[in-house]
Amino acid sequence: NYRIIGDSCMDLTEEQRKDPHFTLIPFTLMVEDTKFVDDKILTRGILKDRKGSPECPKTACPSPETFKEAYCCEEENVFVITISSHLSGCYNSAVLA
Repeated sequence: NYRIIGDSCMDLTEEQRKDPHFTLIPFTLMVEDTKFVDDKILTRGILKDRKGSPECPKTACPSPETFKEAYCCEEENVFVITISSHLSGCYNSAVLA
């Protein structure tokens, strides 16, 4: 009776991705005016098309609300794994939620 919630930096096997015990919360990447969600659909090819952009790509961590929604589940035991708080605000979003 558990749920493991992680940000999209968490590496999962294909089997784990199908397992309902795992939930991934995606980061967002912004290149110029285009927003990409870091999910299983995002590929390097999509980003490679933007390689020549004069602007530096930006990332955004998930909001506390996104984590809060993931916490509202049937499982009693919820574990959260995020990228280091020294690299991203994702950990803080998870804690605030």
